[in-house]
Amino acid sequence: MMAYLLNVSITEVLIGVTVGLICWLWMRSRRPADFPPGPIPLPLIGNIHQLSGGNIVKAFRRLRKEYGDIFSLSMGSSWVIVVNGAEDLRELLLKRGDCISDRPHIFILKLRENHGIIASNGSTWKHQRTFAHQKLRDFGFGRRSFESRISEEVDIFLKYLEDFKGKPFDVSEKLNISISNNVMSIIIGRRFDYDDPKFKYFVGLLTENFKNAALAGPLYFFPILAKLPGDLFGAKKIVDISIKLRQFYKDEIKEHKATYDEKNIRDFTDAYLKEMELHKNEKDTTFTGIELSHHACCFYLHTEQ
Repeated sequence: MMAYLLNVSITEVLIGVTVGLICWLWMRSRRPADFPPGPIPLPLIGNIHQLSGGNIVKAFRRLRKEYGDIFSLSMGSSWVIVVNGAEDLRELLLKRGDCISDRPHIFILKLRENHGIIASNGSTWKHQRTFAHQKLRDFGFGRRSFESRISEEVDIFLKYLEDFKGKPFDVSEKLNISISNNVMSIIIGRRFDYDDPKFKYFVGLLTENFKNAALAGPLYFFPILAKLPGDLFGAKKIVDISIKLRQFYKDEIKEHKATYDEKNIRDFTDAYLKEMELHKNEKDTTFTGIELSHHACCFYLHTEQ
């Protein structure tokens, strides 16, 4: 046996490796038996080539005509099931919601390590979503009483614009801060001045993160691209910014803990700290400091969007 291995040429080894790789790619590209029909995928890239051309809606309509209201596509390392039609969507969301409640294993969600409303699954997601929805409404979000906060912020923003006396300036940063202040008043109990250096830095990080997220699309289906040298798809930059964004809110949590009074719940953060205290002796509690910091980042992201 050893003598035979010593006589194997490099060419034979390369041929064997190539054949094995082709077989592996072919096996990975096969559609799972319990999946709906769809176009035949190519090894490695799957059906991505059939969605190219810049109009993904038109591509989906074409595939719908050929394969029906429900079809599947291979997108690199992942499989995607596309559902069309009001009846099918209603059945999927209302009657079979538990089948689709888990989050996909994609790059941007892995950064959150299954924490926060956006990235969590199962009972954790249900508990956190129920609590967040209830407390946000308790503090006025989605209610008529919230209109007064919005009106107050609009008045402050209009006054800020008047100070420029008609001179041109870039309104985007100040507008983002103004919009964010409406939610910040609920989450941390205060608003930020438009020239607050700490919050301007934070908004700058968000803006940069969204720009990098646009480049990171291929990482959702080809996560191995994040391992390439350099940072062609912005993966390393997104990781770095995500850490800084969480640190911003960790500082806010630290300040809240220092001034926390269970008899005077000022905002969502205080309400969450109180909930953590109520569940602190439970072994499997989902109300933790990590969840709280991820919650806040989710709220901040939604205000920017």
